[in-house]
Amino acid sequence: LVSRLVFYTRAAKEVGKEVYIQEGLAPPTLAQIKAAFNQIPAVIFKVAENPQSVSTFLSKLNSTELVKYTFYGVQLVGFFSLGEIIGRRNIAGYENPKAY
Repeated sequence: LVSRLVFYTRAAKEVGKEVYIQEGLAPPTLAQIKAAFNQIPAVIFKVAENPQSVSTFLSKLNSTELVKYTFYGVQLVGFFSLGEIIGRRNIAGYENPKAY
């Protein structure tokens, strides 16, 4: 079982490298990160000024975009949950300090 796991892990790593090279992927530059963070307050203020824009945006989505944004949402919830699990060092919640 371990040898299969090692084999498939190495195979996935090599395929990932090939995709990374073929697609020309690269980490974002510092300028791209700053630009993304500078856009966040503007988007929040725009939504706060016109809350109906959210419902209008959602009603205009086609099925492909809806699946894409749903996938993004599931990823965000998954990353948040993983961070909570790592922070708690437990899957099922915090330890009860009164139990000791």
